[in-house]
Amino acid sequence: MKRTIVTINRLLAESCGYLLMLVMFLTASDVILRNLGIAIFGVVEIAVFIVIAAVYFGLGHCEEEDGHVRISALAARLSPIPRQVAHLIMTVATLAIMVLATYACTRSAYSAYTDNEAVMANQTALYTWPARAAMVVGLFFYCCQLVLSVGKAAGMLRGALSASASNGKGAE
Repeated sequence: MKRTIVTINRLLAESCGYLLMLVMFLTASDVILRNLGIAIFGVVEIAVFIVIAAVYFGLGHCEEEDGHVRISALAARLSPIPRQVAHLIMTVATLAIMVLATYACTRSAYSAYTDNEAVMANQTALYTWPARAAMVVGLFFYCCQLVLSVGKAAGMLRGALSASASNGKGAE
C-alpha cells in the first residue's frame, strides 16, 4: 500500500511540471496571438484551473519529502523525545485538518458538478468541477501520505523511547 501511495504521489508531482509547461504554452500563445490581433478567450481562467491542479497534485510528494514549511524554532530547543512527541502531535493535527478539508472540498466539487457551476470566459462557460476534482484528488493523496507520516513519526518516537530506555538501563 505504501509503495502505491508513494508511486501515485510521485506521478502527481511529475504531472505538476507538465501542467505548468501547459500554462506557459497557453500564456505565451495568448500573448503572441494578441499581438497579432487574435484573442484566445478563457486562457487566464484555464491557466488558473491548471495551476490549482498543479499545486494540489504536489502536496503528497512534498509531504513525503518533508518539504512543507514548518516552524522549527521551538522544536529545535526540545530534547529528542519531546521533539518527537511534538512532531507526532503536529502530524496527527495536520491529518485531522486535511481530512476535514478533503471532505469539504469533495462536497464543493460534487455541488459544482451537480449545479453545473461555471465561470464565463467571454461567451464560453468553463465548468469549475474539473479544478475542484483535481483538488480532491490532490488532497486525498496528501491525506494518504499524512497517514504514512503519522506511522513514521510514531516509529521515530518509539525508537527515541527505546534508545532512551536502553541508555537509562545501561547507566544503572
